[in-house]
Amino acid sequence: MARKNQSFNKKTNFYSPPPPRAGGAGQIPKPPSNLPPYLIVPALTLTGGIIYGYYHFQDEVPYTKRKRLLLTSPQHELTMGHNQYKQLTQFHKKDILPSHHRASVTVHRVGSRLASSTKTFMKQYHS
Repeated sequence: MARKNQSFNKKTNFYSPPPPRAGGAGQIPKPPSNLPPYLIVPALTLTGGIIYGYYHFQDEVPYTKRKRLLLTSPQHELTMGHNQYKQLTQFHKKDILPSHHRASVTVHRVGSRLASSTKTFMKQYHS
């Protein structure tokens, strides 16, 4: 028994639906072909600005040559670091050990050894 408005496909053994009618109720409306300039210009400007900013503010890591995105300058980061250090030392003034304390001497010794080995490593392997 044949179905109404459908044709039988012998390759697939299925009935295919009828083609959609022009202007019918089930038809998908087409998007407008011309977008207004007040939408295109800001979208392109914003996209271009983001792409420019991404590539302009990239920094290269010295040892690995990997690129990373920096949104602040190194001078600003240094200033923020000094300000944070001052705030922490003022807040924890009573908890900081004196420089002649045994733990302070150990930390200073280990830090000095790490710094010297890092300098040696960078001289040997960084060209």
